[in-house]
Amino acid sequence: MTECSDGSTRALQERGFFDTQQFATAVYQSELTFHLRNLGYEIEAGKSGAPDVKGYTAEYLAASSPRSQQIEEAIARSGFSGPEAAEIAAHNIRDRKEIHTSSEVIAAYRQIAAEFGNQADHVVTAARERAEGLAQNRVPDAPQRAQEAVSFAKDRSFEREAVTDERDIMRDALRRGIGDLTYEQVRTNFDQRHGSGEFQTVDGQKHDTGRQFTTRETIAAELATVGQMQRGQNTVEPILPKDQAAAHANTRELLNPAQRKAIEEVLSSHDRIHGLQGLAGSGKTSTLSSIREGAEQNGYAVEGFAPTSRATAQLRDAGISADTLQGFLARGGQEQTKGDPDRRHLYMVDESSLASTRQMKSFMEKIGHRTGFCLLETPASIRVSMLANPLSRCSKPVCRHRRLTISCARKTLNCFRSSNTLQ
Repeated sequence: MTECSDGSTRALQERGFFDTQQFATAVYQSELTFHLRNLGYEIEAGKSGAPDVKGYTAEYLAASSPRSQQIEEAIARSGFSGPEAAEIAAHNIRDRKEIHTSSEVIAAYRQIAAEFGNQADHVVTAARERAEGLAQNRVPDAPQRAQEAVSFAKDRSFEREAVTDERDIMRDALRRGIGDLTYEQVRTNFDQRHGSGEFQTVDGQKHDTGRQFTTRETIAAELATVGQMQRGQNTVEPILPKDQAAAHANTRELLNPAQRKAIEEVLSSHDRIHGLQGLAGSGKTSTLSSIREGAEQNGYAVEGFAPTSRATAQLRDAGISADTLQGFLARGGQEQTKGDPDRRHLYMVDESSLASTRQMKSFMEKIGHRTGFCLLETPASIRVSMLANPLSRCSKPVCRHRRLTISCARKTLNCFRSSNTLQ
């Protein structure tokens, strides 16, 4: 808990601690490795990718750190594994600390070093010899290396996200240039590119603990997606006439009025792109199944896609031929349904807010002007970005295409829980 400036008490957001810890660790390891290499030490990747000074045997390191060996032996005896098992073992075997003088500690370490051939002395001597031959400017192309490191972090961070935390960008860039770059060099390159507009600041959400950024490319891709939505308004024939769509929806007696209204709107809309948003457990699968039946009865081929295998399985449960969005893009946009190439199609993308900006843009480009599709999402899965996500953006003035929301009252949910489906 913490006390705010207005005197109120609030719970701490632990996610921010982990983000800052990873960022601080990257800064520490980057600076340490950089200066060690300047002193002539050879660095190699150690356990979990952390940098280690080269020249020490595993046996010597284990003897120098008996605590780690004790924890590993305790984990093996317990039969469990993982970080939680390691934490429990560390607490269970913790001995009372003994107080020793610095001379006693040094004497103990020297004894261990002697038993393993004084490896530290050899490492230090070799480092000093290498340092004499190092150029004063060991990394003459540091600005180019910093450019490359930040570009790598940018590509990695925005591969699946429209917005990312500044600490994540810094962490990935520092890891990319570890040993050859300092934090100051990476920070300078990032600030320059931020000033040029390549990186753009985004207003954070309520519990964000660091600055949030997006990129020009991401905004351009999202604007292209919104443009596709706008150009698709009032451009296609509806799947069913309005009276037939209403009649089809009313045959589903077990669906609530909001679900039947959603079915009617999608089937009778003149817009190429439809948005369907519903809370978890509000009956989206049943609604989709009815939309599929109505479309197929009118000669449409209905195909489903999703960014996750779980969502893909749920579409299949609704009777929709489904595949992952990644699979569709990898095939070059070829339909799953074979047959008449002129057959009209209705595409459904579940959990659309989990699809990356690049994926959604590529998807819309690959289907071209083929018959429309429906974006589906659960509000809790939305990650707000500069332009939010394709469906959330539809509720703003820039895009007037229809946004549908399935609501399910508490009374209805209680009836489902008690198996009173007719009620």
